[in-house]
Amino acid sequence: MMMQLPDFCETTIRRPSYFSFLLPVTAFGFEDDMVMEVSVEYFLSEETAQYRANVWARQNKALTKGFILPLAVPVCDDPESAIFEALNTDEGFDAIMRDFICAAAKNRCD
Repeated sequence: MMMQLPDFCETTIRRPSYFSFLLPVTAFGFEDDMVMEVSVEYFLSEETAQYRANVWARQNKALTKGFILPLAVPVCDDPESAIFEALNTDEGFDAIMRDFICAAAKNRCD
């Protein structure tokens, strides 16, 4: 049972924008039917004039997500497309996802 927080504690809830997409592991060269869900939460950073994003992944329908990488893209009219395009061209994302897929395959939930 969780105890009540003391009165002097202050909590700020922020609601970042969010989107997700499904990505078959065949996109990374694996011959398997596993599908990954990639989730992105992002917010506008006024100090740096960028959208800052946190990218998460999990096997589709798994209960637990794993943090993949932070990302930043310039401010634009369509941040979701800009973030998606940045992921599509980021070699670091590709390498991290390959490692994540290998780890997820060891603990498949299907």
